[in-house]
Order: sequence, then C-alpha cells, then structure tokens
Amino acid sequence: MEVQGLEKKVYDYAVTGNGYEPIKGRVDLRDGDREVKVRMASLTSVESVGLSLESARPNPTSLELYVERASAVRFLSVVSLDEEVLLRHENVRQEAEVRLAVGDLIEGVYTLAIEGEGASRGIPFAVRR
Repeated sequence: MEVQGLEKKVYDYAVTGNGYEPIKGRVDLRDGDREVKVRMASLTSVESVGLSLESARPNPTSLELYVERASAVRFLSVVSLDEEVLLRHENVRQEAEVRLAVGDLIEGVYTLAIEGEGASRGIPFAVRR
C-alpha cells in the first residue's frame, strides 16, 4: 500500500490482517519520504487450538453447508470474493456439527472463515444450482 501527501512529521502506523499478528511501528518523514516494509507473522498455528480438522460438506453445495468437528470453533462466517461478510454464525453451544443455510447465496465461490481462540482459517467452497 502506498500513501502519499502526508505532512513531514512522525507517524505511528498499524498493519493488521486476519490470521496474522498485528504490526505497529513509527515512521519519521521529517527528513523526507520513507519506505516501510513489514513481514507479517502468522498467529498461533491452527493445529495448536484444534482448528485443523473441521471440514465443510457438501462442496459444492446448493442449500446447506455442514461444518463437522466444530466444537473448538467460535465463529463461522461466509465471505465473498470481495471480502464482504455475508453470513456470520456464533457457535455459542460449541456444537460439534454446525449447519449453515446458504440457499440465498448466488452461484459462485466463497470462503468459510473459521475462527477459534487465537486462530483462524478459511475453507473455500462453491454454491451451485
């Protein structure tokens, strides 16, 4: 990302991304333009919090998506290719299988975003009619 037109002063910045440790820093522009490069580190591995075994079926689907082995999952979200959250479900009772109604979605490819304590992952799936 490039930012232009800033005053020549000191700025604090933060870079965030789903599934990555946030990065915070400071850049001093008083002596001229600067380029800041950051490398984002992954959060706790999904295997360490039990998020590695869930599966979503059927894939492709038309009406419902079943997520199995979901007891460690806190939130399930259906996300479009434009990164818009279209459906969000909180697994309050820590159910082992969660059923998501996707029949209102148009035909296409989506990501099932799975969030647990300190970890997240995505499973691509398709809706077909």
